[in-house]
Amino acid sequence: MPWAIDSSSATTAGSDAGTPLNRHGDYAAELELMVKYGMTPLEAIRAATSTAADALGLGAETGRIAPGLAADLVAVAGQPAERIQALGDVR
Repeated sequence: MPWAIDSSSATTAGSDAGTPLNRHGDYAAELELMVKYGMTPLEAIRAATSTAADALGLGAETGRIAPGLAADLVAVAGQPAERIQALGDVR
């Protein structure tokens, strides 16, 4: 992971593949691993949102909280940009 973070390529989160270490529905755990291996919490959040949308060519439609863009929001306990584990505590 550190080499990917240091490269000029975009690192995104998520896949529809589902693997033993990345089960469907366990997205918060994937982001925790991204932080564990070198990303900041905010970089991991961006990898799951704006960077992923841009990589799929959907940046003009979604991936950010902005007027006119589609978005799903969740309420969590805490500040995920400071402590990524807060994403696992959905309210």
